[in-house]
Amino acid sequence: MRALLVAAAALLAAGCGGERHAAPQCALHRGGDVSERTGEHTLVLILTGCTVRSTPHVELFAADGRKLAFAYVPVGGRAGTRQVTLDKYRCDIRTTAVARRVSLGFADGRRASLRLGPSPVLDWCPAEAASSIVRVYLGGIHRVGTYRDVLRDVYDEHLDTSWSCGLLRDAIAHLPVGGPTYSRLPGILARAAARACDAALAGLAQDAPRSAVDEALGKPDTAGPRCPVWRWRPASGAIDGARICFTHGRASTVQTALHG
Repeated sequence: MRALLVAAAALLAAGCGGERHAAPQCALHRGGDVSERTGEHTLVLILTGCTVRSTPHVELFAADGRKLAFAYVPVGGRAGTRQVTLDKYRCDIRTTAVARRVSLGFADGRRASLRLGPSPVLDWCPAEAASSIVRVYLGGIHRVGTYRDVLRDVYDEHLDTSWSCGLLRDAIAHLPVGGPTYSRLPGILARAAARACDAALAGLAQDAPRSAVDEALGKPDTAGPRCPVWRWRPASGAIDGARICFTHGRASTVQTALHG
């Protein structure tokens, strides 16, 4: 009798609990071509089986499986979208590789990948700084916005848009000094900034151009002559900022600032 009860409980757990709470699987497909600006190469990715509320971690690989060390700049966009758009400037010097596979990692641990055909040409030429930057949009390519747009979005105590680390940090810096102590807005923005800044930092490979770092993280808190410091309030992890040193306009050292 006990064995029967254990078996029945296992069946109920599998049929009622596990299936209901399992995270939906994400699958990637190529989207349609877009009208590109001169010199731009754009890849539209469509998700099926899931949506994304924050910018996924992107990796691009060459035909031989080698990971290409692009600097990824999360621009943000529509939360809950099924579209992720990658955009970069073409190589104007000799190309050393072309991306043949893309992989997306999501905040909940899921991953999805897709093999790429010959078009669009996401070319890799690390010696050319502008061409080593990939901007990641949720939805289509759009206007970046300002800190005022962030404050308008959060006014109802809910963020409908996934904003970049730099814009969220800028919005926090422009909150009224001595505002109402009961306001939830600073906390909402701080938590969103922590997630966005941690993700932005993860996408900045060593040797990333200074322009990519500034675009991803925003204005530094301490603008040293060679090693600026960016800070944000830590979320669930310990990271509360970064100290990045530059040599000849490239990130030569990336140090995370650990809270506590």
